[in-house]
Amino acid sequence: MPATNEAFWTEKFERNIERDARKIAELEALGWRVGVVWECEILRQPLGPLLDRVAAFLTDPEGILEPIDGDRPY
Repeated sequence: MPATNEAFWTEKFERNIERDARKIAELEALGWRVGVVWECEILRQPLGPLLDRVAAFLTDPEGILEPIDGDRPY
């Protein structure tokens, strides 16, 4: 959370979370499976574990791909 203008950022993050959930639900309603990878996971983590998670998601029809806890930007 940025140190300045906290109310603005709190509201912005809440809107982003709501938008993301809405868009994921829309895609799933169309029959898509949705995997989430945050940019910060790509930039701050070794790629090997992330690629393993993506591969597991792509090869397992029941698989779930969500960000690793602590990697969410908000």
